[in-house]
Amino acid sequence: MIACFEYILLLLKTQKPLPLSIVRTLLSIYPDQDCQNKSFILTILGQYTILSDDTYFIPEIGEIITDSLREGITDGVFELIAYGFENRLPFLFNRHLINQLLSPISQLEDSLVSCDRTCSVISQILFTWPGLLAFGLEMNGIENLIRCSAHKAQYVVQIIKNLFLF
Repeated sequence: MIACFEYILLLLKTQKPLPLSIVRTLLSIYPDQDCQNKSFILTILGQYTILSDDTYFIPEIGEIITDSLREGITDGVFELIAYGFENRLPFLFNRHLINQLLSPISQLEDSLVSCDRTCSVISQILFTWPGLLAFGLEMNGIENLIRCSAHKAQYVVQIIKNLFLF
């Protein structure tokens, strides 16, 4: 399996776009992989999104990235998100991603995903200028976050404290 990933990384180094079939295969095998392979897949998808113009056709990349954040696989992901917001990569401007990120703290009942991890992820995204401007303001992330305060106010307060370093 690692040899396949290395071959795909070699293809990416040629600065030529990967075939969509390879990208779709990576997306389909991602959920069943261990942490190390998921990290490899994220690295490949991150490089693909930076080098390719075809990401309009693959909205699942944003979903994989939010899933990785919820699972705690963050190597290079926050940097990719900041770069993506700054350079307006299309996979990040899917408004459905806000709902995915905020879902653990917007539910009345406890979520399977840790609310503490969600607070950390959202704080780290909003702590960058591109994240604050694109995710927080342009995509109404802050407004949606405030709406979550009706259900789990302590987590919303924690995110705001993290932003203002209280």
